[in-house]
Amino acid sequence: MFLAIGLVHSGQVEAGVSQAERALTIAPDDGRIRYNVACAVARAGLTDRALDQLREGIGRTSGYFTSWAPQDPDFASLREHPEFIKLFSAG
Repeated sequence: MFLAIGLVHSGQVEAGVSQAERALTIAPDDGRIRYNVACAVARAGLTDRALDQLREGIGRTSGYFTSWAPQDPDFASLREHPEFIKLFSAG
C-alpha cells in the first residue's frame, strides 16, 4: 500500500491504483488495507471509490479510522463531501 500511495503522490496514478487493487486482492478483509486503498484512490481523484473503501474499512475495523481520517491529508478532497462528513461525524 505504501508503494501505491507513493506512486499516486508522484503522479503515476494508474500504477498506484493498480498496486492498491493488488493489495486489496491479497487482503480483502483487512480494514487497514481498505483505509490505505481509500487514501490512494482519493488522491487519484476517485471519490466514490474512496468512500466505498472507507465504508468497507469501517465495517471491518470499527473505530480504527475515526480520529485520523478527518485530518488525513490524503482525504483533503473528500472533507466537504456529505458522505465523508456523515461517516466521521461525532453524532
